[in-house]
Amino acid sequence: MKSSNATTQKMQKFMVEKVAPISNRISNEPHLAALRDGLVNLVPYTVLGGFSTLIASPPVDPKLIKPSNWFFKLLLGWYYWAKANSKALLIPYNLSIGIISVYVVLGVAYQLAKHYKLAAFPTSLISDVNPKIRTLYISC
Repeated sequence: MKSSNATTQKMQKFMVEKVAPISNRISNEPHLAALRDGLVNLVPYTVLGGFSTLIASPPVDPKLIKPSNWFFKLLLGWYYWAKANSKALLIPYNLSIGIISVYVVLGVAYQLAKHYKLAAFPTSLISDVNPKIRTLYISC
């Protein structure tokens, strides 16, 4: 028990003395911080897109199960309903995950413009993604 405690203390000391300063420098680098903050803003959109995909794609195959009880009937009803309404159900997916690169560019450009004390919203609107090399250009 004592050995385990000593090992934990050595590990904590190493983390505080060696790893923490490096991670602080990395997290304070403006471009990486803008990337981090820009991507954090996308979490609600990806969750929305994921839920719409779950609703539009029920985990059932009518060839494999038969409506033998109420639960299978419910699953098959969900399957046929989702199949009939799949275009409408996938609209949130297409508007979130389907065009996520646009949101990434806007979010990262916005955060980087805030760091450089520029007008953040107009700068993010004129940012551009080159589809061939996927590089972020910020027009100032």
